[in-house]
Amino acid sequence: MVELLLLSIPTIAYIVFMTTKRSLPRSQALKNTGITSGTPISYLWAVAILLGICALTWVLSFFIDSHLLDQPGVVVGHATSIIAVVGVIFRAFGEEIFFRGFLGGLLVRRFGFTLGNFFQAVIFFLPHLMLLAVSVQVWPLLILQFISGWLLGWLRHVSGSVLPAGLVHSATNLLAPLFLA
Repeated sequence: MVELLLLSIPTIAYIVFMTTKRSLPRSQALKNTGITSGTPISYLWAVAILLGICALTWVLSFFIDSHLLDQPGVVVGHATSIIAVVGVIFRAFGEEIFFRGFLGGLLVRRFGFTLGNFFQAVIFFLPHLMLLAVSVQVWPLLILQFISGWLLGWLRHVSGSVLPAGLVHSATNLLAPLFLA
């Protein structure tokens, strides 16, 4: 819950600032940050991306020693309680609101989709480099993080919403232990 709140602060500040100081219509500020419901087709794309990420996770799992996956911080872990599930979902939505909604929206408006989405995927990737602190042998997970960041940025761009990307992100975080076991 704390991560969701902290990662939402820039988006909230942007919306408040743009609507009060810059006279941007609230609907446009929400659209700029991806706080919309998205399009129906975007949810079909979300399912396709979810399946692709799960398949990639499974393939990459063959390149990682299984004992490394049990280390703290490598995989979200089996969500064994409703509180753990809610925590995983809140964290994923917080990351989507910040990385794809606020940051991705800003970078795509500034640099266009190709560069903007690439930059947000790189920035999303950077904190995940901490996985290497566990072992350099988990490097395949870094490929997964970058590709996922790029795909979720694309989904946010085509849907205009962080909601489909948040659902995919939540589902992949909850399903990852099944494919990495």
